[in-house]
Amino acid sequence: SGILAGALFIHKYHKLAYELLTEPLIMFSLLMLTLVYILHEKRGSIITSLLLGVVLGLCLLVKGSLIFLPPLFFGYFIYRLITKKEKVANVAVFVIAIAVTVLPWSLYATQKAGKPIILSTQGNVVMLDGNNEATFNHGGWRPVSPDNTYAFYNQAEIKDLSLKSKLILFYVRYYDKIPVIIYNKLVAGFEGLIYIKLTILLVILEALQLIIKYFMEKSDKRISPVWRWLAFGCAVLLGVAFFKIVILLSVLFILLPILFIVKRGYAMSLPIPFILLFLNFVILTIVVFGDPRFVYVIDFLFILTSIRYMWSTVMTTLGYSYAE
Repeated sequence: SGILAGALFIHKYHKLAYELLTEPLIMFSLLMLTLVYILHEKRGSIITSLLLGVVLGLCLLVKGSLIFLPPLFFGYFIYRLITKKEKVANVAVFVIAIAVTVLPWSLYATQKAGKPIILSTQGNVVMLDGNNEATFNHGGWRPVSPDNTYAFYNQAEIKDLSLKSKLILFYVRYYDKIPVIIYNKLVAGFEGLIYIKLTILLVILEALQLIIKYFMEKSDKRISPVWRWLAFGCAVLLGVAFFKIVILLSVLFILLPILFIVKRGYAMSLPIPFILLFLNFVILTIVVFGDPRFVYVIDFLFILTSIRYMWSTVMTTLGYSYAE
C-alpha cells in the first residue's frame, strides 16, 4: 500500500513543486508527529508524552495552519482519561511540553511586535481576508481593498474596531450567509482533492457496515453475501453520484456519532492521528478560508488510507477480516 501510495503521490505532485513552499517541511513534521503518536500508543510513558508534546510544539512553529491540533489532541487525551486509557501525568507532561516548546518564540514575537503574539503576526489580516463579503461567492483567499469604501470593514464605524469586534459584527450583519460561507470555504479547500473525498466515502461505507452489523446482531439475523454486495454496490453508486465534499462530510458527521453511541466508543479502523489532522484542516478552512495548499500536506496520508480502505472494504464485503 505504501509503495503504491508513494507512486500516486509523486505522480500527482511532481508537477506542482512550485506550489509547495513550506509544505514539504510540514509533511515531514506531520509524519514525525504520527510516528511519535504510534510510539506513545504502544508505550504510554512519561517520555513518549514529553516527546509527543515537543514534536507537536515544533509542528506549530513550522506552520500556524496546524493551530487547532493542540486542542484536538488535548480533547482526545481527555477522552482517553475518561476511558482510563491514559494517565493524568502523561496529559500534564504533554501540555507542558507544547507550551515550553512554543514559549520562546511567543516571547520573542511579542517583544518585537509590541503586543501579545502566540504564533503568527499575520493572524488579523488573514482572518479578515477570509471572512468578508467576497466569501458569499467564493470561499478562498479574498483580501479587502482599502480603497473599497463600500466594504464592511472599511466603514467609518467599523474600521477602527478590534479584530474580534469586526468579525462578530460582520456575522451579526450577515448571519443568514453563514451556511453559504461555510459551503464555499469547504468547496474551495477540498473539492479538488480526490483521495480525501474517496477516503471519506470509504469511511462512510465502513461506518454503515458497522452500524448495520450491530443492529443485525441485535436481532440475531445474518446478512447473506448477495444482500451484502447489493448494499455495498448501492452505497458506492450513491457516493459516486453525490461525490461532493459538503455532502460527504455531512453524511460522515451524522454517521460517526451514531456509530460511537451504538459501539460505545471508537470502532473505526481509520487511525486517530489521521482523524485529528483532517479535523484540524476542516476547522481551519471554516474559520479562515479554503485553500487546497493547506490540505496538500496530508494528501499522502489519504492516498495511503484510501488504498488500504478499498482493499479492506472489499475483503469485509466478501466476508473476510482485513487481517486475512
